[in-house]
Amino acid sequence: MRINTKLSRALLACGVAYGALIAAGAAAAQTTGSGSAAAPATEEIVVTANKRAEKLHDVAMGITAVSGEDLQTRQELDLQDFAAQVPGFTINQINAGWNREILRGQNSGGAGATVATSIDEFPLSFSGSDSNASLTSTNPDTYDLQRIEVLKGPQGDLYGAAAEGGIVKYITNGPNLYAYQAGAEAGVINVDHGQTGASAKGFVNLPLMDGKLALRITGYDEDIPGYISDPLYGRNTANSGYRYGARISLLYKPTNDLSIRLTAFDQGLKDRDDNYAEVVGAPFDPTTTSSAQFKLANGGKWEDNTAVGSNTRNSLYLYGADIEYDLHWAKLSSLTSYGEVKNSFLNDYDNLVYETIPPSTIITYLEALGSFGYPTTGATFVQHQTESVNKYNQEFRLSSEPGLKLVGLPIDWQLGMFLTREDVVFDQFFDVQSLSPPYQYLSSPLTGGRVGGAALPSRYEEAAIFGQADYHLTSKFDVAVGFRDTYDTETSQITLTCCLLEGPAAELPRITSYEDAATFSVAPRYKLDDNTTIYARFATGHRPGGPNLLIPGAPADFPFTYKSDSTDNYEAGVRTYLFGKTVSVDVDAFYIDWSQIQILQTFTSTLNGQKFNVTGNAGSATSHGVEYNFSWTPIHGLTLGLLGAYTESYLTQGAPALNAGKGTSLAYVPKWRNTINADYDWTVIDDYKAYVGGTVVFTDSVFSDLGDYPGAHIKLPSYTTLDLHAGVRKGPYSVEIYAKNLTNAMGVLYYSYNGGYDGTGLANFITPRTVGMRIGAKF
Repeated sequence: MRINTKLSRALLACGVAYGALIAAGAAAAQTTGSGSAAAPATEEIVVTANKRAEKLHDVAMGITAVSGEDLQTRQELDLQDFAAQVPGFTINQINAGWNREILRGQNSGGAGATVATSIDEFPLSFSGSDSNASLTSTNPDTYDLQRIEVLKGPQGDLYGAAAEGGIVKYITNGPNLYAYQAGAEAGVINVDHGQTGASAKGFVNLPLMDGKLALRITGYDEDIPGYISDPLYGRNTANSGYRYGARISLLYKPTNDLSIRLTAFDQGLKDRDDNYAEVVGAPFDPTTTSSAQFKLANGGKWEDNTAVGSNTRNSLYLYGADIEYDLHWAKLSSLTSYGEVKNSFLNDYDNLVYETIPPSTIITYLEALGSFGYPTTGATFVQHQTESVNKYNQEFRLSSEPGLKLVGLPIDWQLGMFLTREDVVFDQFFDVQSLSPPYQYLSSPLTGGRVGGAALPSRYEEAAIFGQADYHLTSKFDVAVGFRDTYDTETSQITLTCCLLEGPAAELPRITSYEDAATFSVAPRYKLDDNTTIYARFATGHRPGGPNLLIPGAPADFPFTYKSDSTDNYEAGVRTYLFGKTVSVDVDAFYIDWSQIQILQTFTSTLNGQKFNVTGNAGSATSHGVEYNFSWTPIHGLTLGLLGAYTESYLTQGAPALNAGKGTSLAYVPKWRNTINADYDWTVIDDYKAYVGGTVVFTDSVFSDLGDYPGAHIKLPSYTTLDLHAGVRKGPYSVEIYAKNLTNAMGVLYYSYNGGYDGTGLANFITPRTVGMRIGAKF
């Protein structure tokens, strides 16, 4: 654990919570005596999938909600952790700041995201398809959350662009107007083959004016222990990092009709290096498969000999105002926010194979640069990349109050307007850098300049009107219809930097794309009885198109812009309780038609033969399958669960630019993914309560990204993980121990047949066995 800023942030988080604990104890008698009480807890999970409160059991779409309590008990701290609790949801993770979200098989390997993100109804993800939006996912820490909702299938009618495949909604614990509350926890964690780290988290809730004004502050600071070393340059635990953040929320309710909630959120994350480890690979013949290609090289050690660590930095900012006014026949809402998602990193290209060279004379990128006068020893070839979005949002929404009728029948409706502007930074520069002090960038004596690069700033603007009406034709049968009409523009102007890669420095002409897209949904629902809901849903989705980064020597078929892609989604499902609500059943089937899919395509420069990946459109695809979530409580305190999905996702039209034919599987979509949960809690003696639990997750084999280059679309092996946790509580105090990936499974998340030192490959594995302990208190 770091001693300087790390310790100070940890002490601050604990100090806030400790002060709150004292305040809570001092105020307890006063709170009880005044007759104030906290809001009563609901028995069933209530969600806001349709931007109004509903029981999850009644929602007419595929949706999974994970409670904040379950997230903390299972130590599910981020996307990679809780995805296993959501049927049909998988994460392709490079490090904690780089996550590709795949929902119901919708992932083509394109640059644009298909899954949107919001925090307390404020959008915080890229809407446009510029930059690497599909990888630069919002990944906040899950501490002090009320729940996470994952809505499956297109959500464009209510949530706009980038929700073509679904949306992940983070719902935080808001300020409580009536009660002093506080909590704090401290933990220690160790990763097999690696280091030990620490964490400190806390929150405080302060009612400043009884029933009218309250403040909630949450803070966290945690190590990300490293376990991969770099012996070539003497870096131990090279992939270590840390994450820290704070949320502040102020709720003001001057009257029963008006509420104003202001939110500020700030999170920083730093990884010294990616989670790549050198594996055997197949650098000289990437089409040759071997049972050893995914095994660790260097005698089975977790190593990555690289001259420059990735030094990934990820930051999230969100400032929002949620104002609601009750008109008594409808509720008027205004949501205003500004957010930022940013990733910056380095890449070491020292050992990456120059793919245009025939196998008999394979050389690395750095060696290829030697022909232009760059040194091939005592230097390294480095990529510097920054990608970020500054996002301004404004939504106005008018939602009906319960009890309104149309032609004598109940109807729930909402109408809204949404505006957003995104300023995107996408800078990508390459340099040859000296490995000796002062580590300066080197120029080519033949070209008179550095390697070069490009800046691709862009602006995405969207204006939309949307609405939804849920018409109750009988007491048991209703139909919800939603629509959205969206007009968007995206403008980009590329600036090239001298000299070798892009040619002379230049500012290219501005490129602008325009689109007018309409999406809609229809969802009939039938409530057989209070325990059983049957539903169907048809919904359309779209993902905006945009301009491309021009490559040097662009061939004649180069796509200067790419089109939006679209989906038609069909689903049907049933949710029911059985045997006195001791058994819960949630099953759905879905079918998706995907047209003009955006995907990274490979083009070869006519100037130097180098290959570049840019976004294009490639035919059509389909994804279909079944999702299920079963829960059984056979005795008091024991809960057993089985959840998962079967998904088929493949091209229905060949994509020659990707060397992919009809029937080719889409990337990183497991055919089967199953999770088994078992949790038991009981009273040991007096006020001591104990709990134990475990989770087993099976992830089927997947294929890597499509592409017209050697070693693309490699089949990665399946794997199974086991997590365990146990703890004791007494009143507000708790102690817990846990183990994640107890069996040390070697699940491969990403694979490259080359790129490792001395002709090896690179792979990104799930984190090795991790054990930890935490102590906490909550009042």
